This record gives sequence, structure tokens and C-alpha cells, in this order.
Amino acid sequence: MGNMKTKHKVLTEEEIDSAVIAQTEDDSCWEKPVKVLKSKSTSLANPANQSHP
Repeated sequence: MGNMKTKHKVLTEEEIDSAVIAQTEDDSCWEKPVKVLKSKSTSLANPANQSHP
């Protein structure tokens, strides 16, 4: 097998921001939205936070 290492250019934060902003108007760059439902809340006791007599 040959050398499988590839060098990637390290992008600056500004370059990343520019790329993301450029893609915001292109719907093909995004997946379908995901709908998340709120789960029923549950109370949990944390024994470490209880005072000891």
C-alpha cells in the first residue's frame, strides 16, 4: 500500500466563517431539518448535595 496520509490546509476561523456564510443560501449544503420533541421532565436526587446530620 502507498502512503495514505494527506495534508489538509488548516483554515483560520475567518476562512471557516466565510465558507459557512457562503453556503447559507445553498439548500443543497444542508440536510433536512430534524424535529426534536421535549421529553417529560424528571427530578433526580443527588446524594452528594444532601446535608448530613
